[in-house]
Amino acid sequence: MRKTTTGSRQLSALVETAPSTPYKLTVLMLPALHDSSYQWAGICFRESGTGRLVTIGSVFEGIGGGAAGFVNWSKWTNATTQFGSAQDRKTQCHSGPIWFEIEADGTNIKLRWGMDGENWMDEYSEAKNTFFTTAPDEIGLFVVAEAGTLDAAMTVVSYEKH
Repeated sequence: MRKTTTGSRQLSALVETAPSTPYKLTVLMLPALHDSSYQWAGICFRESGTGRLVTIGSVFEGIGGGAAGFVNWSKWTNATTQFGSAQDRKTQCHSGPIWFEIEADGTNIKLRWGMDGENWMDEYSEAKNTFFTTAPDEIGLFVVAEAGTLDAAMTVVSYEKH
């Protein structure tokens, strides 16, 4: 999946109808993010009726002439607008594949990440209707390319719904 740099924050998502709860989406991906301002790639929940998203993924951010890689979760009211400052960043290197997992149990949504697909870092959890009007009804992949001259992309190695 690839997103052309636009000069402004824009998220592109490739989504499908979410399975009946409870479910998990587990993805192994190779991010192709560059020394640029805010390039992201990962997985998401989406509510089709409102366009709201909750995402977790890798972000590469140019900082004062250098660059840093993070794991990031974020809320979006639509594909161009983040919801407040609701996000968290954990330092992580982008030298290899990374696993992301989202889970919906009918009551809560959960976001996690890991390096081996078995041992997970719980990143965020909340009631499904805290941010969404009803509940997310779609799941999938997303990429954001905000600035710079290079596109943001990811290669999906494994995509499993269970």
